[in-house]
Amino acid sequence: MLFQFNIYSGLLLIFFTHNLVYALILLQKSIQERSKSAFWLALFLIIVALYLAPWMLGFAGWYDSESYRAVIFSVPFHQLYFFGPILYFYTQAVLNPAFTFRKKYFWHLLPGFLYLLYALIQVANDYYGNGGAFPEFYADIDFDEWYQISGHVSMLCYLIYSLKYYNLYRKVIQNIVSFADELTFKYVKEFIISCLVIIGVDIGFRIAFEIFPEFANFIGSWWYYMAVGVISYRIAIRGYANENFRSKRVGYGFVNESKIENAEILAEYAEIEFPQSDSNNLGLTESEEKLRDQLEKLLITNGYYKNPELTLLDLAKATGSNTALISKVINKGFNQNFNDLVNTLRIDAFKAKVAAGENSKSTLLGLGLDCGFNSKATFNRAFKKHTGVTPKDYLAKNTAELGLKL
Repeated sequence: MLFQFNIYSGLLLIFFTHNLVYALILLQKSIQERSKSAFWLALFLIIVALYLAPWMLGFAGWYDSESYRAVIFSVPFHQLYFFGPILYFYTQAVLNPAFTFRKKYFWHLLPGFLYLLYALIQVANDYYGNGGAFPEFYADIDFDEWYQISGHVSMLCYLIYSLKYYNLYRKVIQNIVSFADELTFKYVKEFIISCLVIIGVDIGFRIAFEIFPEFANFIGSWWYYMAVGVISYRIAIRGYANENFRSKRVGYGFVNESKIENAEILAEYAEIEFPQSDSNNLGLTESEEKLRDQLEKLLITNGYYKNPELTLLDLAKATGSNTALISKVINKGFNQNFNDLVNTLRIDAFKAKVAAGENSKSTLLGLGLDCGFNSKATFNRAFKKHTGVTPKDYLAKNTAELGLKL
């Protein structure tokens, strides 16, 4: 097969190959571990690899060979209408373990399939209209202005939807688990931003080519595809690392195989608007006041806050209520979301242990773990959020006052 190695084709080949390799690894993981997110990320990387292919192959000599040039012009490498839906489905698959691809979602992919059909019809017309051969001067419909612009607009819209879904997830997770910091999945936000950067780079190059038309050539455009290659390479590495983190974390999030009912929580809460944290318990009904007192007893007297993987579902089962009502009562009755409420109780318990001098018998982390925190990072982050200082600084600041030894 023709492939002329040079700095332009060689560098793009690196990113093209790595995207395909990571895609194959993720596809294997999706089969072995039934990971839906790995499947959608693999599809995304395959589409990116195809996106890089025309410029890579062009610099590899394909444009100079009639038979190879026909392949570049006839194969629809740029599947812009698939970019957006796939990254949106990937975002949902990472954040919502209850996500499954349903028939209604097919409509999101329909524009991509219609473009594929249109491209094949166009190629057939050009081929048979030229007597069974491709024209010497052939226009690649992948680079039609209307398709490039509409494709990037579609991708931008889905990125906005994905970002909104991520922000909703962050809000929901604070209200249903006591270890929300463990489940923020900042990588998803990085992924969305990386895709936004690709669109931004595309717009930047288009503007630059309008201002400096002398650079609007093959080599000038190569820099754009090089940038896409670098960004996609980072997405592949970070995405693969994220999949490993998810698979290795025991009892991932609040969902696991043995508690499938938990998997329905996020799907249930995806459409719920939670009360604002500045609400007060004056808005509680008599029955809600009783539930608030019951929750207070469970959390404080019965020590439920010490459970490092406490969820709203645990409280719902203990009270015989439902998670939506409990979330409402906590937000209004305690003026905090569930995650902040439990962490406040844990921090108060930690302060009490320090006041009792237990820090002389145990490390600060040991005390934090005894109070229900499940990691050093979560302990430090929550403590600083609620007190403005780290546990170590708190101890140093209060040692003299409490008459304790460091």
